[in-house]
Amino acid sequence: MRRLRQSVTPFEHDDITYGPEPRAVELMRRRSDFGFASGLSVPIFGPTGRAAAVFKGPTRTLLPHEKRAFHLITLYAFDRICRLRSPQPAQRRVLTNRQREVLTWAAAGKSAWEMGEILGISSRTVEEHAQQALVTFRRKNCRSKSLI
Repeated sequence: MRRLRQSVTPFEHDDITYGPEPRAVELMRRRSDFGFASGLSVPIFGPTGRAAAVFKGPTRTLLPHEKRAFHLITLYAFDRICRLRSPQPAQRRVLTNRQREVLTWAAAGKSAWEMGEILGISSRTVEEHAQQALVTFRRKNCRSKSLI
């Protein structure tokens, strides 16, 4: 686990170094009891910090390009699992054409009365469209980079 926390690249289980601590010696001696005498460990950084994937590997040592490919596959699989497990986003709410028009004219500095004259609607309707655009924006929790 210490090596997983300190590394950003995959490593072979056989390459793990450890000190003379009795617990470390015992752990390394017993790892074959659990099928981890050989294998590959891949450190992964997840959305909540660091996660680690430990794999029992093939009987042969992987070539450098195979390790890189396996590392990429593991990162992709981890990301995909996280996406599948996360709650699905609510249906995307988009602005109506009229709301876009109102926001465009507001950005140009027009008043509600002027926008109403330009669009052929009342100033109260203009204010309602602007209010609904704001509600849509707030529901999206400001995550969208572009609403218009």
